[in-house]
Amino acid sequence: MAPDRDDHDDHDDHDDGHEPEQDELRRIEREIRSRRGADLARALAGRDGGGHLKGASPTPVVQRARLELQQWLEEHLRDADGALRTVILRRLSDRTELLERNLGRPAATVATWLDQVLPHPGLVAELVREADVEWGRRFDERPRFERSGEEPTPDDPYTVAGVSELLEALRSRLDAG
Repeated sequence: MAPDRDDHDDHDDHDDGHEPEQDELRRIEREIRSRRGADLARALAGRDGGGHLKGASPTPVVQRARLELQQWLEEHLRDADGALRTVILRRLSDRTELLERNLGRPAATVATWLDQVLPHPGLVAELVREADVEWGRRFDERPRFERSGEEPTPDDPYTVAGVSELLEALRSRLDAG
């Protein structure tokens, strides 16, 4: 318990600069800590709550950017089966610098990535191939890969032409605002 302060004003002149109440609180805190056992969870909680994240989110920056990006893609990319969205998210999740630079702006992340991918048909074809693999994995089906010089099968959910059109439309919507 803190000592009575009736005979002291707020400006008492302690040489150590500590108020008696602060000293008493520190003593009580030390006593409590000495009575409870130490464990990793408490040590980490003390460290994380101890100020090194003051004012910051406890979620690491890149992880937070990935979550923002995932939500944005779910809201803006028309992909009924979700395989293309998963592949795009996976690819963008590896682009740490891009995610950090556009933190809080997932549309800017996607726009930058689209500007790098769309001009290169080979990159779009790789994306489609990955989406086909992901689709096959999700539905326990054999992927429907396009073959050069042949028309895609009518039930192929991801074709180079279809994905290119989808991504171009997404890019146009981003430009429109």
